[in-house]
Amino acid sequence: FSVILCGDEVTKRKPDPEIYQKVVGKLGLNPEDVLVLEDTGYGVQAAHSAGIRVIMVPSINPAEEREKEMAYAVVQSLDDVVQLFREGKL
Repeated sequence: FSVILCGDEVTKRKPDPEIYQKVVGKLGLNPEDVLVLEDTGYGVQAAHSAGIRVIMVPSINPAEEREKEMAYAVVQSLDDVVQLFREGKL
């Protein structure tokens, strides 16, 4: 990994976008050029608030309507993410 940023390096926790903003800044990228995979609603909200495209792969709780609206896609597995790449949708 080019950048690793841990929870103790931010002052605000998800759903605040701080962690994503810091990572994008350290990488020198624009948020619109980044893709995040998230498994929770808090993570989806944080990425979305940072202006980053996010795909939700729910872990324990299924995606709620609000998360579906914020996410680029909600998929059932990481294999589904690979398929989106293969189909040229990402």
